[in-house]
Amino acid sequence: LPCDITGDISYEELRAAAYDDSRKGLPLQLI
Repeated sequence: LPCDITGDISYEELRAAAYDDSRKGLPLQLI
């Protein structure tokens, strides 16, 4: 995801994406 996140991405989806990334072993950066 780009740093300038637009309003069409909900916070729920953002959390889900960050959680999914963390499950893949990537560092969690978006909290």
